[in-house]
Amino acid sequence: CRSPVVKPVYLQLPFTEHKPKEETQEEKTRKEQRRKDHAERLRLLAAKRREDKLVERKETLAGYDLLLFQLDHGQISEEQFLKVLHDGGFEDKQDFQNHHKQLRKKIADTLARMRAKMDVETSSAAGGDAS
Repeated sequence: CRSPVVKPVYLQLPFTEHKPKEETQEEKTRKEQRRKDHAERLRLLAAKRREDKLVERKETLAGYDLLLFQLDHGQISEEQFLKVLHDGGFEDKQDFQNHHKQLRKKIADTLARMRAKMDVETSSAAGGDAS
């Protein structure tokens, strides 16, 4: 008793070739402008975030400076100072001083980059006006 042989059935499905839509010059220009506008918005958002971060760092630095001023002028004791440091997440005075120094450097570097960028933009704008 042999089982019957099943023959495959072939179906031809309809096929339509996808042709990409031809863009007019106006559509291409519009897309390019949208892309440029989007890139500019992203640049502005990034600049805003950097400025916000700079303000936050400056406020933190002002707090650190005030704490050191209070310690230096006897407004708080060494024990109080160390307790504030510990509560702030610092291991000891050396850890605080290292962090304080790094924060100052980050702020100075950020300000220098911002000035350099403004200088470049100013010189390129002045160069663009001259031509």
